[in-house]
Amino acid sequence: MKKIAYYHCLVIALLLTFIGCNHETHETIKPELLKDAVVDFDGNSYDAVKLGNQIWMASNLRVTHFPNGNEIPTIIRDDYYNITEPSKYMPNDNPDLVATNGYLYNWYAAVNGETASSSNPSGVQGICPDGWHLPSRAEWTELTDYLGSHEEYCAGGATNIAKSLASTTGWNSSSNDYAVGNNQSENNKACFNAYPVGSYGGNGSTGMGSFAPFWTSEETGGERAYDFIIRKAKPTTVIFDDSKYYGMSIRCIRN
Repeated sequence: MKKIAYYHCLVIALLLTFIGCNHETHETIKPELLKDAVVDFDGNSYDAVKLGNQIWMASNLRVTHFPNGNEIPTIIRDDYYNITEPSKYMPNDNPDLVATNGYLYNWYAAVNGETASSSNPSGVQGICPDGWHLPSRAEWTELTDYLGSHEEYCAGGATNIAKSLASTTGWNSSSNDYAVGNNQSENNKACFNAYPVGSYGGNGSTGMGSFAPFWTSEETGGERAYDFIIRKAKPTTVIFDDSKYYGMSIRCIRN
């Protein structure tokens, strides 16, 4: 599955080399693919993609240890509201889904005891491999602003960039114009490969096929923190605040 996504992006990058240009500057743009750009503590290798001045992991984190080697506990139970220690969850409690979809981590695991940050760059390594960090809201906004400034990544408007980030498979269908779930073969022009894993809550995994939420390094106070979300029925992305107890996907960004 990872190899298919890589070659799909390679084809897109080649096409954009010839047909992609900024509407204002006519600058040729394309996603720059970086094969096996980072290896986590467990030895898992991840491709990356350069978009603007940022380099992002091109698949969800699936590490089972923090950078210092401490193990991240896997939780399979309904009483997740009492879990304030760093924890991870398997999508649908199914180990077979981890290779493609990654683990779902609570926010406590995401930051790994570090202070929340709204800076760009965030400066929060958290769960990410050495040389990489957990992105802030500002870093996600920088990504969407970059995509929105290039018509190749937009679908019917500068804010309609969700399809360019979403994977080409796995989404529930939607008939809404320019929505992620509509004509999925047109997704993933940015080679970001956002899978619709959903989140993990008190009743297990929810929203698989419908949305892809990613933790940020920034909290709203108390027991809530911000997450970046791609939704199957919308052409736009959104930043929302959710309970820190939820399990969500993580994408790291290079320092």
